[in-house]
Parts: sequence; C-alpha cells; structure tokens
Amino acid sequence: MENIRIINNNVVHVKLYGKAVIKAKCREYLNGRITQEFENGDFEFSFSVPEHETFWYGMILSFGNKAKIIEPQEIKERIMKTCKEIQMEYEE
Repeated sequence: MENIRIINNNVVHVKLYGKAVIKAKCREYLNGRITQEFENGDFEFSFSVPEHETFWYGMILSFGNKAKIIEPQEIKERIMKTCKEIQMEYEE
C-alpha cells in the first residue's frame, strides 16, 4: 500500500472497499475500476478525482457504512473528521 497518492494538479487516487450493494453506484458515479472482487460480492475500487471537487466526496459520504476508504490516509482522516462534525451537530 502506498502512503501518499496525491499527484500533480491536486488529483487524488483513491482506493475504497465497498459492499456489494454499492458496486453499480461506484461504477456509474466514480468512474473508476474494480481492482478486486470477493466471493460475497464486496469489492475494492480505485478512482482518480480532483482533490477539492465535492461530488465524489459527497458520494462516498452517501454510501455510509457500505464503503471504507483504504487509501490515501489523508482522505480517510478527512472522512472521519466530517463524520465527527456531523455527529456533533446532532448531539447538540
């Protein structure tokens, strides 16, 4: 696994683990490729996107617990921070 996968022009290469139920949405909306499929239908998916573009980020958040970012670490941390902020908003 590579540590940092952000390249020129702020394009980020993302790898996620997805549950089978989101496979079609990943293919349609994230424009990447399945790099590994598992017996239960779950999969690993890789895609490249502009780092500060919001559509892909919102799409990943919409998957809830059906997707987990594998890399890069910076995106994992950004997702966790956003989720904590949302949770805090509802706890007030």
